[in-house]
Order: sequence, then C-alpha cells, then structure tokens
Amino acid sequence: TPRDTAVLEVLTMLMEEPVFDALRTKEQLGYSVYSMMRYTFGVLGLSVTVNTQVDKFSVSHVDHRVEAFLKKFSRDMKKLTDRALQATKHSLVQLKYTTDYELKEEVERNWREIVSKEYQFQRLYNEAEAIEKIKLSDIKSWVETHFATGNRSRYRKLSVQIMGHPAKKSTTSMSEEQQKNYHLTYLDASEPVGDTTENDADFIKDIDAFKVKLPIIDVPKVELAQC
Repeated sequence: TPRDTAVLEVLTMLMEEPVFDALRTKEQLGYSVYSMMRYTFGVLGLSVTVNTQVDKFSVSHVDHRVEAFLKKFSRDMKKLTDRALQATKHSLVQLKYTTDYELKEEVERNWREIVSKEYQFQRLYNEAEAIEKIKLSDIKSWVETHFATGNRSRYRKLSVQIMGHPAKKSTTSMSEEQQKNYHLTYLDASEPVGDTTENDADFIKDIDAFKVKLPIIDVPKVELAQC
C-alpha cells in the first residue's frame, strides 16, 4: 500500500547516514556500504549491502555486524523525535517533487508502470502525499513488527552472501564468446566455507527446494477498459 511504501522510504532515509557511519566509517567492513528500499514483484523490503574483502572478514562476521547495527537502529527508532521525523519527511517530499532533468527520466518512469501493468503514472505525487501523512506512531509500530528487537510478527530476514575467488590461469585458449558464458554456481553447504551458521535450521542448503516451499503472492494488476 502507499502507506507501507511511505513508511519504508522514511526509514530508509533515516538509516542512510547511520549505516554508512557504523559499518563503513567506524568498523571499516567495506568501501561500499549502503541501505535501500526494495520492491520486488509486489513485495516490499529493506536491504543493507556491504561489499567487503573475502580475505579480511568472514561472511559470518559481516552478517553478525549488520545484524548488530539493525538491532541498534531499531532501538534508536523507538527514541525518534517528531522533529527529526518531520525534517526527514520534508527532505523526502522535496525529492519526490524534483523536476526531471531529462525527458528520458520521465519516459523510463512511465514505461516501468506500463511494463509492470500497474499504471500509477502519478506515483511520485501519491507517494509524497502518503509520506506527509506518516506519523511517529507509524514508524515505531512498523519497527516493532518488522525488526528482530520487536515482537517479530512480520519479521523476515534473508542473508545473501557472495564470495569471490581469484581466477585460475588456464593454458587453453577460449573464444571471446566462451569467455562471456558465465554460470552462477551455488556453494555446496556440505563443504564449509567458514560460516558458523551453516548447521542452523534456517540455513538454506537447497535453493530450488526452498523456493518450492515459498507461498505465492499475487501482485495486483490494473485492468484497463477496452476502448
């Protein structure tokens, strides 16, 4: 709903500076550290991304530090003042009303609505109106239900870890087309990679089997009348 999107956008902006300061500046976990709101096939989410050196920190350590930050952030949000909220809302609304610098921006935005079959061509204005209606109680209520420090009634977490390794030298020459033909390989959970959580019940060892068990969420579509 527009309200859910508005709450999540406000939280994302409130998190932008603290997540960089904590995980990048103070803990030096990686050069690229950021948070963002996600909207994937009708499902809203909040993600924290850390690009780190595989030979400097283990994926388990990074995951624990991200989790520690989220717990601290949720506690801070419970102390959020109305003045701080109003300032964040004002900045976010100003961004929504920013004029497009190029016609390309408007074209791409409208085509996204057509491709997704949602047809919300006034989405930015609708989101701005929803943001202006957000109250302090809305933020605290959302944090209470969606963070690990709350009642967890709507808490869901997925930790995705990608490890890079040095490319092996090959004496066999390959064509340019063959070199571009990459395939994603899932790490075998039976071969430990240094993550102490591999034996936990919620550790996903078979991605295909995990996906089969997931519920299907119907994404609402707008049916246009035939002229």
